[in-house]
Amino acid sequence: MQSEGEVLDDGRDGTISDILSGVILHEDTKQVVTSLCASMFNAKQERRPLRNCILHGPPGTGKTLLAKRISQNCGFHFAMVSGGDLAALGAKGVPELHRLFAWA
Repeated sequence: MQSEGEVLDDGRDGTISDILSGVILHEDTKQVVTSLCASMFNAKQERRPLRNCILHGPPGTGKTLLAKRISQNCGFHFAMVSGGDLAALGAKGVPELHRLFAWA
């Protein structure tokens, strides 16, 4: 598991501190995020399936910021979809969701 000041070993200059810069987390949550980053990076390197993670909380608490930073750090694309995005598509919502997951 990567420590607070440890440099990422994939050639990038970032550290966990860089990823979490400006993000205020409880220490327990910070440990979970650090573990998640290491797990995602290792899964990608070893071409293993990724585990899922759901971020929840009230609006404006940084869920999207955190998800985007984690995905960028691990070298993944980032896509954000809300229920409102799909509801506006009506009957086409389900096929579009399938298309999104196929892309992901």
